[in-house]
Parts: sequence; C-alpha cells; structure tokens
Amino acid sequence: MTTDTHITEQQIPSFTLPADPDKALEQMVLTIRHLKDVYDRETAALENADGTAFMAMQEEKFTVAQNYQDGIEQLMARKDDLKTASPALKTMLRDIQKDFSALFERNLEGLDRMNKTMGRLGEKIRSAAMTEANKYRTHSYGETGKVTHDDRKMVSTGMIETA
Repeated sequence: MTTDTHITEQQIPSFTLPADPDKALEQMVLTIRHLKDVYDRETAALENADGTAFMAMQEEKFTVAQNYQDGIEQLMARKDDLKTASPALKTMLRDIQKDFSALFERNLEGLDRMNKTMGRLGEKIRSAAMTEANKYRTHSYGETGKVTHDDRKMVSTGMIETA
C-alpha cells in the first residue's frame, strides 16, 4: 500500500486575514510564530541528522508556509489599510519577521549540509557497488557470437534522481 503525501493547492484550506488591520497583524504574528516553530524543529532535526523527524514535519511546513505566503500577499494588497494599525503591532511584526529571516538562513545552511552529506553517501555507495561488481569476471558474447573474456570490463553505474 502506498500513501501519497503530496498536497495539492485544492487541499489547502484558504487562509484569509481578518478585515480589521490590528487583528490581521496579530494573525500574521501568530502565523509567523507557528512557521518559526516548524523551522526551529526542522533545523534541529537537520543539525541532529534526524531524517525521520525532518520528513515527518514536511506536510505541516508546507501548509504553514502557504498560509504565511497568502498572509503576506494579503498584507501587501492592503498596505494602505494597514496604515491605521497599531504601531506596536507593526514593530512586533517587523521584529518577528527579522528573527524568522535569520532562522530561515540557518535552516538553509542545514539543508545544504544535508544535501552535501547525501551526495557523499551516494558516491560511496556507487563506488562500493562498482568495486564489488568489478571483482567478478564477466563474460559476454561478441558480434560474431563468440564468448569474449575481458578482464578490464568495467561496470557503468548511473543514478537518476527524481523529485
């Protein structure tokens, strides 16, 4: 049995900020805090090389990130309306956005490290497979149908990665 964990746009509930500018900013602060929490946990999983925990939070991250993006787009579309919002809320939103940006950079560094590690692991596996396969003498039929012995015959390996 296979389970499809891919989320389509139609499966994501619509995210709409309240009409009141202060409540809209408060909702965005909560959304950013939630996304920051997800990134904190994901970064910790990356730093601890915990692939299981990393994969377990991807659906949640996708949904919260989509809400964040929708909220930011709504705020940008309502920028004139937000001029009446509380200055304290505006400052709070700016500060939490700045903190989130720093965490996002740290998370990207962790993803880069994981990507390099997986590349090195893949190369070691390919190398070991080639070495093991080349230990055995192979026989093949030539164009004339005769069996040829080629002690130097190498095994070609390749890897197709699809995401």
